[in-house]
Amino acid sequence: MRWIASATWMLEHLTFGLASEAMTGDLLEQWENGRSAGWYWRQTLAAVVLAQCGVLREWALPVVFAAAWSAGYPAWQFLCQGAAASLSAAG
Repeated sequence: MRWIASATWMLEHLTFGLASEAMTGDLLEQWENGRSAGWYWRQTLAAVVLAQCGVLREWALPVVFAAAWSAGYPAWQFLCQGAAASLSAAG
């Protein structure tokens, strides 16, 4: 039973929204009706992975923008320093 309690905790804390409460109840009901602990864990892990993929999808664009901006800044700084050096050498 302790393994089921751990999986239930994961469902309650690593999935989001009202649907997670219903899903937890449905999975517990299926387990009490004779489904195996392995089945319960597979369902739990699938639900957690899908929920986390949704979170990653939501944050993908801001993360990509921040990474591109962070990678572009040193190149921009290098180009500006090169342009400043060539202007001071010409003048």
